[in-house]
Amino acid sequence: MADTQKTTTGAPVVTNSYAPNNGLFNCFDDINSCLLGLFCEPINLGMLANKTNTGDIFSVCCIWTILASLGGCQVCYAPGVINTAVAKYGVTEEPVACPMYCCCGPCTTCRAHREVDARIKLGVTPVGSQITIAQPVVMTAPTPVSANK
Repeated sequence: MADTQKTTTGAPVVTNSYAPNNGLFNCFDDINSCLLGLFCEPINLGMLANKTNTGDIFSVCCIWTILASLGGCQVCYAPGVINTAVAKYGVTEEPVACPMYCCCGPCTTCRAHREVDARIKLGVTPVGSQITIAQPVVMTAPTPVSANK
């Protein structure tokens, strides 16, 4: 479980990261992302970068495609995109490396999508190097003002 501290606003801040929640081959948990990754990996990778504000779809797709046309160099570019995206949401795991991406590229990207989506559903939002957890706002009634002074 993550350690938390209170900020000056009272919202808890996670001081360590989260372990991954799903396996590399849990494809049926997010079949849309997995099919997109299988048939069009650069768009899937670009969508991950766009979702985490670490890049945009167009530039990631272009760079991936150019590197792929240079003889498979995208296998060293994509892990950097994936590792940067999941690090923003505090996912702790062994970083994706070139050999892993070479063997299971679409699976690693889909897993990253699932991890980021799970944290977004939990209300985890990236803030600098720390992760904050959204808390419900508590409304209180105003105190009555007395007419006599």
